[in-house]
Amino acid sequence: MKKEKNTDWIYYVFVLLSTVIVFSYVLHVGYISSGSMEPALMTHDVVLNSRIIISPIKCGDIISFKREDGDIYAKRVIGVAGDEVMIIGGHVYINGEKLEEAYIARDVKTHAGETVIFDVPENSFFVLGDNRENSYDSRFWEEPYVKREDVISRYLFSIPIHLLYKQE
Repeated sequence: MKKEKNTDWIYYVFVLLSTVIVFSYVLHVGYISSGSMEPALMTHDVVLNSRIIISPIKCGDIISFKREDGDIYAKRVIGVAGDEVMIIGGHVYINGEKLEEAYIARDVKTHAGETVIFDVPENSFFVLGDNRENSYDSRFWEEPYVKREDVISRYLFSIPIHLLYKQE
């Protein structure tokens, strides 16, 4: 009687290697640990982001990026290279035009002290959290711009884990 070779292990090795490749080079999974992006990204949600960014990042995109302190942040892009971002009287203006922000609550104001102007340099982004009153973002950083090489991924969708937590 001839003994058959067990090749099932090849399937498992293939699945394992495929998973490692996908999550190393294609997808980025993140956990939302603060309320700075609410209501778009709720605290405790898990987000799936694309590491492959084919089209240019534009105003309104949500990106994940690494800051010099090593922390990974998720924020909304407000200004791209060449934009002049002004914060006046609680409102954001891009190149002189008031930014219409349907993703933030109507009564939320964007404060940065007095009138503040940011000129976004090449290969950089100006970012803000959607929950402006509870967000540590470009308005407050010593180096207010996110460099293109620090961008890890662009937001795709959320898994609403926050729904499993007790509502207060």
